[in-house]
Amino acid sequence: MNQKTIAAAQFKNWLLEKKIVPVYLEVVNQFIRNELNYYVIEYMIAGSELLIGVAGGYEEGAVEHCGHLHSKMELLMEGNEIEQAEALVDEIEGFWSQHAAVVEQNFRENAEEGRFVGHLLLASHEWDAESLCLELAERWNIQVESELTDSSLNFDVEDMQVEISLHEGQMDHHEAQIHAASNIDWPEVLDIVNYHQAYLKVMVKSGASRLEAGKLHVKVMSCLSMQDNVLAVDAAGTIFEPGLYDEYSDLMKDGSLPLYNMIHFGFYRTSKGLSGYTYGLKMFGELEIEVLDTLGETEDLHEFLSTLVYSVLTHQIELKHGNKISLAEGHELMVTEGMSEALNEITVKVEYPD
Repeated sequence: MNQKTIAAAQFKNWLLEKKIVPVYLEVVNQFIRNELNYYVIEYMIAGSELLIGVAGGYEEGAVEHCGHLHSKMELLMEGNEIEQAEALVDEIEGFWSQHAAVVEQNFRENAEEGRFVGHLLLASHEWDAESLCLELAERWNIQVESELTDSSLNFDVEDMQVEISLHEGQMDHHEAQIHAASNIDWPEVLDIVNYHQAYLKVMVKSGASRLEAGKLHVKVMSCLSMQDNVLAVDAAGTIFEPGLYDEYSDLMKDGSLPLYNMIHFGFYRTSKGLSGYTYGLKMFGELEIEVLDTLGETEDLHEFLSTLVYSVLTHQIELKHGNKISLAEGHELMVTEGMSEALNEITVKVEYPD
């Protein structure tokens, strides 16, 4: 089945999910936008004239779109169908951009106040607070002294405050869907996220040490992640499979830092090479890190960024503009600061030892 046929089928399913039944549907044109394929679709419902929709964007040869399925049930204007379709894509991108800006602002405010916030996406509006308390005691030797309720649980651990609350419905501002886009290794992630019917919000307010607050947040989230009702974990700007999030947290049992629970590592490739960045270091009062235009492979760059993050969080190195750092004998790497290539903020750029 070719991509054009797949796009038509996926657009039809999108209509049917909205209780709109097409009596005729066909791909009539296509265009490329941001190196992705888009398909212009004309369709009719009972009693209508030709209407226009769009399906995309698809990477060359791919069968999964990026979520740009849209129609406002407007009449198709023959000869202007590509302009109409591009206007629909503009509307989608504007919608997501607006919500993404709110989500990012909330993250920045939490970072400024030292609040670690994550969510557990639930299949139904229920959770087991008593089970959480038992898990925290057994796995992490954390004793919860608080009255249990069906909707919330608040307790202190040393100088840190933990607040857990149950919420009905999906997360505000489509936050889970926005974060799902950063997990390219879980093909079903968007379907899973779209299915959630409720969520748990877990917040840890920092005391003297943000690092200890971050570790405590991971401990609470990991215990919750394995409850039967949990579909996915929303943390560090991405969506985790529950089992994987829990597995990463086990690093703390031998004294290691749960870097992959606390920091998201993003990668992208351009004509200049492979680049990578962190998302989550600002929670610890640090600038995010970028490494740009390398000739390395993703696995090597991931390891390099992980080493940088670990060294920063454990105060082994300080990344400041104009400094040179040495992570291995014989390699002095320049550090600069400037506007990010991938994020809308100032980051530190570290030279890569190609």
